[in-house]
Amino acid sequence: MEQTNTGIESDGNNAKNDNKSEDNAYLGYIKTFIVEKGEDGEDNIKMAVPVVAMYFHRGKDLEHLNLDEYDAFIQVKELPKKESSSAKSTWFKFEGAFELRARFGQTLCRKQRTLIFKGKVPKHPGKEPQ
Repeated sequence: MEQTNTGIESDGNNAKNDNKSEDNAYLGYIKTFIVEKGEDGEDNIKMAVPVVAMYFHRGKDLEHLNLDEYDAFIQVKELPKKESSSAKSTWFKFEGAFELRARFGQTLCRKQRTLIFKGKVPKHPGKEPQ
């Protein structure tokens, strides 16, 4: 199905819970997926999934990637209906009890995304030890 990058950042705020240590969990940005097509003019059913949740369920074959590499190299797409012998890309399934596991898989991006780190440069650690 379709995948969109909403650019929404969640801070985990929950009005019902006053426990600040749990409420301020940073989930990073979120991607939305159409999990079910609407029938007869009804709206599609969408699910918002934080990238970090996909990262934690990435599987054994992708465990060597850190979060930044995963975000730059891996694309989440709907699994093909039929597996053809002429498939041009390798598919990696999600592991565990993950919501998208049945219909979506992970594949390498055709074009690698460039990571841009913003912020202050860290201080120099000082002289090398003797």
